[in-house]
Amino acid sequence: MYEVKIYPGYYASSDGHIWSERSKKWLKPTHGYVTVARDAGGPKRIAVAKLVLMAHLDTYWKHVEYRDGDPTNAALSNVYWREHDHEPPMRGSAKMIMLARGKIAYVDADTYDDLSRFRWHATKIGVAARSASVKGYARKYQATELMHRRILGMSPNDARRVIHKNGNRLDNRRSNLKAT
Repeated sequence: MYEVKIYPGYYASSDGHIWSERSKKWLKPTHGYVTVARDAGGPKRIAVAKLVLMAHLDTYWKHVEYRDGDPTNAALSNVYWREHDHEPPMRGSAKMIMLARGKIAYVDADTYDDLSRFRWHATKIGVAARSASVKGYARKYQATELMHRRILGMSPNDARRVIHKNGNRLDNRRSNLKAT
């Protein structure tokens, strides 16, 4: 059994079952979904297959496919991430940071500790950002800090733009970022 890192206290077995440390029991799925509690944002209903893949592969992607076509069969041998225009980072190459509303950003392991101290969200254009108080001013003066600019060490006054090479604006690994 492996812990689902972005949902602490939940563990997924390879045969498709979810253990809740909080309630000390196996969760009973309804049509292939369970409800998990989150630190921020309240409970979330999520496919068991997604939890199994996140725990065992340490990656996240939006869509799950079932080899036998049965969404209630969440065994690791039966589920896989559906590929899109670009691949998600693979195990070990990145860490995941949970954003508000269930989104996930990928970052390098060496930047994870610094970035995970803050609460991040996805903006309307799909990049990871946080509200940051401006030094020396009251709380009402807030600025938006973009995760990719922090990773590259760019100041707010830097006029350069950042391009995500693979098109995924939540993939903030240095190898995927280019300042132009």
